[in-house]
Formats: sequence, structure tokens, C-alpha cells
Amino acid sequence: SASAKGNNARDVDFQGVINAAKCCIHNNVPRLVIVSSGAVTRPNSAVYKLLNFVGNGIMEAKIQGEDEVRGLYKSKE
Repeated sequence: SASAKGNNARDVDFQGVINAAKCCIHNNVPRLVIVSSGAVTRPNSAVYKLLNFVGNGIMEAKIQGEDEVRGLYKSKE
């Protein structure tokens, strides 16, 4: 999720997905599909822990962003 331009996982996988969801909701897009990581819902797994460590918090940013998006779409109902 980090880029050559200096963005980090929090910028992309947390704030980026929230920003995208807000734009979708504002424009009446009924569903936003986020392709993430299979391990994101398994925080106790070795894969999650490894990716989170190597990726400087990437897995935490992913699940927090996804949870926030779910909340945004629920509150719109």
C-alpha cells in the first residue's frame, strides 16, 4: 500500500478507502467492493502478524479502514 510517492498504509488502506466510500455514498453508489487481504480478519494468525510487522501496520490499517467503510454504509441505510 505504500507508494513511491511516500504514502503509507494508513494513508491508503485506512484514509483512502474511507475517502472512496464517502465519495461513493455522496454519489449514490450502492456498493463499494474492497479487495483486501484474506488474513485481515484473522489478527491472531501468523500471516497477519508477519504482514503487519513487515508492512508497518498495514493489516491494522486495512481492518480499521474496512470497519469504517462498513459503518459508513450502515449509517446511510
